[in-house]
Amino acid sequence: MEQTRYIAPLYAARVEDLRHGPELGATCLACEHEARVPVALIQQLLPPSFRVTELWRHFRCANCGTRGRVVVDARQALGHTA
Repeated sequence: MEQTRYIAPLYAARVEDLRHGPELGATCLACEHEARVPVALIQQLLPPSFRVTELWRHFRCANCGTRGRVVVDARQALGHTA
């Protein structure tokens, strides 16, 4: 019997669904700085029921210090391909 893995849609994904990849991508809209954020760190700091679409509110750019102006790419960590 073959098991299929659950891939949460982006609009409904929660921190607990980030289990298919080791990190997220984050891009600052103010200075265009790009960073990789470990999923393990996010899982330590936020509750499992926290929505992935709300992560941008908690990110601060390490380059310019701007908070809340970040685009988060969680597709790989959620198991989405391309």
